[in-house]
Amino acid sequence: MTISKKSSPMQSILEYVGAADDPDALAAYNAIFGIEGPIVDLSIANHVRMSAVRDAVVETMTSHLSQNGQEWGLQVTRLGVVAGSSAEIDVPEVRKQSRIYTQAGVDAITAVVPSPVPLSSDPNGFGIALDSCALVFGPGAESLLQRAELKARPRRKDAPRRTSICWQGPDEADELKAALTRIFRPSLINGIALEGISEAPVSDEWKRRSACRKRGFVTLMMRSMLPLKKSLSLVGESRSLVVGAIAAAEGAMKKAQRDSKPCVHPDGLPHFWFRELRRLGLDDISVPLVKLR
Repeated sequence: MTISKKSSPMQSILEYVGAADDPDALAAYNAIFGIEGPIVDLSIANHVRMSAVRDAVVETMTSHLSQNGQEWGLQVTRLGVVAGSSAEIDVPEVRKQSRIYTQAGVDAITAVVPSPVPLSSDPNGFGIALDSCALVFGPGAESLLQRAELKARPRRKDAPRRTSICWQGPDEADELKAALTRIFRPSLINGIALEGISEAPVSDEWKRRSACRKRGFVTLMMRSMLPLKKSLSLVGESRSLVVGAIAAAEGAMKKAQRDSKPCVHPDGLPHFWFRELRRLGLDDISVPLVKLR
């Protein structure tokens, strides 16, 4: 499979790491991105497989929302921003943010989505936002969620921040695809901008090609070590609308594993990234710490 010009973030990162000059590294990156070759766990770093998952969920969600005349909305909860140079994420802690949707009695697709944002205190000028993204829907979802949010209104100044929801009609297909892209195939280069939450304004340095590639590389490291099933929380009716798409992607991956041995195992990913940092001479970056339990 070849990469089109539209897949610029993947292409940029492959160029940044000089993958074409190292066949073993190229094979690993191709597997992580889902371009070619098998890999064991499905993660949101696997852009090819996750594009297929997103497209399948767009189809099932569009049908469900249209048949039931339901509105939907995207909500982002940000627990904080950690330094990009030494990023760390406690996945179960971020996943706790999905509890409000269970308490509200709404349907929701939620995912842990670590994303790059400006951070002036980091030597490289970027941080990793610890975000939980949720697509919320269901009968009376707006009023049910409002009541739950009022009841659970945070009392601490450092409590996680939630965005307000702009509710969409059931036939807003383009907006639905964009929302599900933020959950299943989010940008490696630019995280979601949340007014009043980002640590630094967007600078000229943030826009430089080298800076984009570097934070994309760090984001890729973190996301590759976060299996999709550890990231997702499916609330209410969302489970029946999503599991088929994930099962199809995992089935395709298992078939690929039968044809050839995976070039990198999930347990070996941290070691692979340590080797890559040494190979690339990136002494100012640490391998992200991803706590799964």
